[in-house]
Amino acid sequence: MGIEYEVFRKGTQVIHFMLGPSVVALGYVLFEQVKYLHGNVLSILTSITVGAFVGIVSVMGIGYLMGADEVLIAMMQPKSVTTPIAMSIAERSGGIPSLTAVIVVGVGIFGSITGPVLLKVMGIESKIAKGLALGASSHGVGTAAAIQLGVVEGAISGLAIGLMGIATAILVPLVTFVLTFF
Repeated sequence: MGIEYEVFRKGTQVIHFMLGPSVVALGYVLFEQVKYLHGNVLSILTSITVGAFVGIVSVMGIGYLMGADEVLIAMMQPKSVTTPIAMSIAERSGGIPSLTAVIVVGVGIFGSITGPVLLKVMGIESKIAKGLALGASSHGVGTAAAIQLGVVEGAISGLAIGLMGIATAILVPLVTFVLTFF
């Protein structure tokens, strides 16, 4: 639409300001549900790390097979993290941050619509698994869907957003570096 990112950023300043209190609210909900973390820390960290790795490698593999250029692949790699983190990762990888934001929002909406249905069809009953799946794949919009499933799902989904951001920020440059040798 020809709108520069800085103009867009100024126009959405209120939304960005409100992200702070919403993150604090998710943290408070997680604090209230901390009992669900006991005994599950290793499985949570493993699933987030594996999920981030598979997400990055699958985008790179499909991109290379379809002949996508490096810029497009760099924009798609952080698709499963929240928008500000994804934009930063994409920019450092040579992608276009504003287009990455569009991709992330689309992935979030798609995942929040299809995720709960897929979890139900697959017979997943674990509140922790549901929260991790929605938060790790569909970030903020997925967390909104997870909260509708329950408080535990919403709290774990909020945790997954942060962990997925950290894992992806670490793994994108690492995986890109390693795969350049193949």
